[in-house]
Amino acid sequence: MCDNIKATVRELEAKGVELSGGVTQQRWGLITTIDLPGGGRLGLYEPLHASPLVPPS
Repeated sequence: MCDNIKATVRELEAKGVELSGGVTQQRWGLITTIDLPGGGRLGLYEPLHASPLVPPS
């Protein structure tokens, strides 16, 4: 979970992290996946709902 997925993606890509495609919007938030060295994937998302990480606007 992150509070700004576009900024987080830029930071990760600058460090050489490979992502599986772009950011897509779901009902609950913006989501993408990170390719792991062992072949798995790790989800990364920015919630559109209130959460402990992101205070309500």
